[in-house]
Amino acid sequence: MIRLYVLDVPENEGLVRQAEAMAAVDVRSVGPYFELSTDTELTIDRRATGMRHAVWYSCVAGTGGGAIITQWDKDALRVKPQVSPERLGTGRHLPVAEPPSGTVISLHRLTTADGASVDGVLRTVPGAETVVSLAHPRQDVTHHPLVSELLARGAAVWTQGTRSVNNDVALVHEQALLDLAAGLSFLRDRGFAHIVTLGHSGGGALYAYYHEQAGLVGDRRVAMTPAGRPSGLVDATLPSADGAVFMAPHPGQGMLLSRLIDPSINDEQDPLSVDPELNPFASANGFAPPPESSHYPPSSSTATALPNWPGSSGSTWWRGSGSLRLRRPAEAIRLPIGGGRSLPA
Repeated sequence: MIRLYVLDVPENEGLVRQAEAMAAVDVRSVGPYFELSTDTELTIDRRATGMRHAVWYSCVAGTGGGAIITQWDKDALRVKPQVSPERLGTGRHLPVAEPPSGTVISLHRLTTADGASVDGVLRTVPGAETVVSLAHPRQDVTHHPLVSELLARGAAVWTQGTRSVNNDVALVHEQALLDLAAGLSFLRDRGFAHIVTLGHSGGGALYAYYHEQAGLVGDRRVAMTPAGRPSGLVDATLPSADGAVFMAPHPGQGMLLSRLIDPSINDEQDPLSVDPELNPFASANGFAPPPESSHYPPSSSTATALPNWPGSSGSTWWRGSGSLRLRRPAEAIRLPIGGGRSLPA
């Protein structure tokens, strides 16, 4: 059963009319929504609705499972039942193979260079000389689907979290590099001949940052966190790996955030200081509502990166009064890295 909830707004009238005309679809009003229910694949022709786009919300699982939604493409909105409607959230956790016989599993708590504690799981198989290290800045990768696959191919596997695992509110990437360093130091001490890092999604960006910093020495490393606190990287030991694998890597926080910054804000201290020539939602500047594609002039793309473009030594560029200025971290900030986020046990 698919249940699609669509906001009861004038913009969606065409969509609802099309659904009501379908014999296999039951439409009823539920609070501020229209509920579209069907046991089969739901396809609504965009052109027949008379709309350029629709304001619709995600499916809620019905009896027997949920649904996979494909948003408006050039022609239609298509909603298909899940392939395996065995439970709510099907597809979120993939089935994984059992580890090979003879696998030895051990749990370890490590202490980082700045005194924080991080936990990891080491799985070894007889004769393993290479260990693959998996980590992610936010998620627990203990049961990553590749663990058993790597073990079956003769490699040991180390999975570890950061000090802020599953809590990105407390995540500081420079601290996470110290967490990775503790893990790689541990693996070197265990005597593995080869260490390979494997970064999946956000883990890819994190390991890329780690390898970049590990290849530098002393004050060539990032000295300050974005908050202006000492990073702890300058004097830290960052062991190098022998290889790196990047699987569907995240582009990196800086690149992602630069794409999200509103380029029309002249002064970040004044959110209403909008430059209309850089408004990303103005049709005159190239914006087009879905499903059409927006096209912006290069000047707009360039301006997107200006408000928080990283400078040196923790400085930050931002636009104000029509010009670029350099803002340095407040000299009064002298808190130790972490600021009490990792308390002694």
